[in-house]
Amino acid sequence: MTRSRTSTAPCPWRAVVHSQPMHVGGGTGSFTSLFVREMLTRAFLAVAAMGLAGLGSVVGDRVSPEWGGFLGALAGLALGIAVLVAVLRRRS
Repeated sequence: MTRSRTSTAPCPWRAVVHSQPMHVGGGTGSFTSLFVREMLTRAFLAVAAMGLAGLGSVVGDRVSPEWGGFLGALAGLALGIAVLVAVLRRRS
């Protein structure tokens, strides 16, 4: 078998007829289990970001009744989105 100079794969990509995501341990799982796990992870992270926005709004409102709630919600949401991005980058 000849290797392509631009590919680092052990076999030509045209030879692959079926691909499936693998678990950390090396086994494969069903599409449904992988989809549900990914969907639940993203939903949990989104709810956590919204919770941080709500918490930031409450804390900000106590600090400054005029603009504190809005600015606190923005700060909490920014923190939640930063956590979401960090977790998703680490998982991929």
